[in-house]
Amino acid sequence: MRLFEAVKVNVTASQAAAYCGFTPNRSKMICCPFHNDKHPSMKVDRRYYCFGCGEHGDAIDFVAKYYDLSLKDAAMKLADDFGIDYDRKIPASIEIKRAQIKQNQDRLQKEQIRDLCKELSELHSFLREKKQQPVTNGNFTILKSYIDDFEYVDYLYEHYILEASDQTRKQDYKHVLEEVIRIERKYGKEYNGRSIQNVGIVGEKQAI
Repeated sequence: MRLFEAVKVNVTASQAAAYCGFTPNRSKMICCPFHNDKHPSMKVDRRYYCFGCGEHGDAIDFVAKYYDLSLKDAAMKLADDFGIDYDRKIPASIEIKRAQIKQNQDRLQKEQIRDLCKELSELHSFLREKKQQPVTNGNFTILKSYIDDFEYVDYLYEHYILEASDQTRKQDYKHVLEEVIRIERKYGKEYNGRSIQNVGIVGEKQAI
């Protein structure tokens, strides 16, 4: 049986109340723990109902509310403490759904990394061409900027595209993306590469 079904079959609200330290009287009444109850006003049997505050439910509801737990955590607590065996296997439909989500995330991640490699390659070509311009009195500063940025982008190019493993590309993706965007913005309209804004960040909302 599944967790909730197994607990509901094996544990009554009366047993749950006793488990929490409340011993029912002959009339199966206890003082309600969910309001300031001076005289027993909660009936506990297979389910419970408080005639004072209206609280009601089964054993799982009682333990969840008493210990401030989620229903699942309360059910697991009862199952463990009462020694109730239940089917812990994840339903096949959930496994299939998880596998589909993982496949979609992996596909998106590969597309984002591929797009970043393409963008990095285009930026590398742009700076390589620009740094080869002849030196003149008017372009020394910008030419030095081209050369410095090319050396850095060349390092990123070799590391990220030529040398990095798939796992390293995943780990370094965000940093490399931010650096490419920063350098592209530095040259503004002069850089003719496509916008990288839609590449996305692997590891945040869309991909793992």
